[in-house]
Amino acid sequence: MGIDGLGGSGKTTFGEVLKSRISDCTVIQLDDFYSPISKSADILRLKEQVLLPFSKRKEAGFQIYDWRTGTLSDWKILQPKGVILLEGVYALHKDIRNYYDIKIWIEYPAEWGFQRGVLRDIQGDGVDNSDKWKSDWMPAEARYKRDQMPERSADFIVDGSDVGR
Repeated sequence: MGIDGLGGSGKTTFGEVLKSRISDCTVIQLDDFYSPISKSADILRLKEQVLLPFSKRKEAGFQIYDWRTGTLSDWKILQPKGVILLEGVYALHKDIRNYYDIKIWIEYPAEWGFQRGVLRDIQGDGVDNSDKWKSDWMPAEARYKRDQMPERSADFIVDGSDVGR
């Protein structure tokens, strides 16, 4: 299952709600696949290390991006069992959207997501990423939404203002 939406839309919270209601569920966060070079998710690494092995019912392994050090850190090994839920911006990227049985788009205004995301980063990591949000992430996400229209590939569209209530 893929859950996508712009930054701060409520994807992680929605994924946590689903995981709490599905007995055998593994959540993979696209933030673990961040690439400082492209300033977005490394879709090729995700595809090669997780989606292709899982599509063959094989074990998947990937290194987690460490946001504090800006490097790849610990390895995470996952088994292809139960419900696999992949959440994050670019989860419905055209190069990987066909790997999901169910595709969900969380709709939420970008400016509101910016406010949610900056607050989350400050509270969770003690880092104010306002500049990165404005200069890097929001423009890249706007291009992604404009060019790939991921919401059109979704089986379900969820109102992000209702997520977490």
